[in-house]
Amino acid sequence: MEERKINKRVWRGDSAICGTLCICQALAVLSTVSIIYLTVIIYLPSKRELESGIGETPVMCTTIERRKTEMHTQDCRMSSCTEWCLGKGGGPCDQIHVQVRQNGTDVDFEGCTEVHHKQCPVLNPENAPEHNCKKDNQCTRMQGLFICNQGICTNITKVFSCAWKEETEESPLNCYYKRNCVTLDGEFICREGMCSRLLKGWECQRRCENIPTEGKNLLIMSGNSILTAYCRNGINSRNGEEIWEDSSMSPENLLVSSCTTLETQSDLVGVTDCINGSFIPRSKFNGMTNLTSIIQIYQENGVRGRFDQNNVADERARQTYLPFDFEITIYNKSLLYINHEGCVNTLQNECTRFYTNLGQDGRNQTSGSRFPCYYAAHNSEFVVSRYDLVKTKRIFLLFFTVPSILLIVSCSMLFLCSRVVGVTREGAMAMMSACCGNSKENNIAMKRLDEE
Repeated sequence: MEERKINKRVWRGDSAICGTLCICQALAVLSTVSIIYLTVIIYLPSKRELESGIGETPVMCTTIERRKTEMHTQDCRMSSCTEWCLGKGGGPCDQIHVQVRQNGTDVDFEGCTEVHHKQCPVLNPENAPEHNCKKDNQCTRMQGLFICNQGICTNITKVFSCAWKEETEESPLNCYYKRNCVTLDGEFICREGMCSRLLKGWECQRRCENIPTEGKNLLIMSGNSILTAYCRNGINSRNGEEIWEDSSMSPENLLVSSCTTLETQSDLVGVTDCINGSFIPRSKFNGMTNLTSIIQIYQENGVRGRFDQNNVADERARQTYLPFDFEITIYNKSLLYINHEGCVNTLQNECTRFYTNLGQDGRNQTSGSRFPCYYAAHNSEFVVSRYDLVKTKRIFLLFFTVPSILLIVSCSMLFLCSRVVGVTREGAMAMMSACCGNSKENNIAMKRLDEE
């Protein structure tokens, strides 16, 4: 009976020792592999980011070009965003180029009345539905103006108003028969499925009309939004200084500016990052205007009526409110990366959202994307949209500390076991007799098992 109890105790200890060794070996292998893998995706990228010299103060970037090729070439070596860092350099190359400048002025316009907020339509699935002429009954009754690419046609009638001469229309194709329209390519005017290709010479302008300026003294352009209002004064929201007052300007002028964000609340209009402020005679807008006229009038009169009056040569100090973009430009053209490495490892379609939100380059008479970014004073080649040194250091310490501690602890346990664990003649693992102050009872049991 006593011998059976001793055997049971010994084999129970054997199971505990064997389990401990297995766990320690597994942790040692996993932590070693983790350190090797994390060297590529965490340690080296963090080191490069910390040594990049990029400033932590954000500036403003405006997208000026979106370039996409089917494969990486000499001119397109690296995409602005890749969904998996180990896959960089393969597949299509998609780049965003931006203009980098200092921040504009944040302003709160107070005492605003007669506020009119106009949202200009843009090319999206809601305003510009697509028709796939390669499918049955998709193009049989198309009506309006379309831009087609290899049989995929986008209806731009709600977004653009176009004019052309009748002689520029080619003979119509009857899209009731699918074979006639599966290869449509170019600009087409369609009438009940009869589509005629338009030759060069047609002119289009965006449908953003009926913008009132009569009785207004403020016109703000923000992305695809336009706001007009009559306001009492403007306060710099960063320092509380009054930078504009209605009574100090000519009643015939309109303050025009381009801002990144626009919010309205009661009698307050809050705008951020405003640039290119100008006083333009209200009479030039004829009481009611549209986007095309606003852009044309601003290009003709904007610099002449600058808000900061820095174009006037006198002894006054240069003003810094609502500055013109060409005076605060840092880099005229730089490649934009989502972060310092130009890639993410989350596999959550971050790059898709990145290109959608920041890739609008002003084509089709739309406004280019404007957003905060970070740059290095000694390197104009690229800028990044995400940069947080505190977060980088925290991630580095976390992913370095945890596997390192596991590796040290597991290896220490394995070393300790190699010094204090022995194997009996029956193959059972047990603590060696001379180690750790084993009890006399255990020593006698081990001796009996060895003798048998």
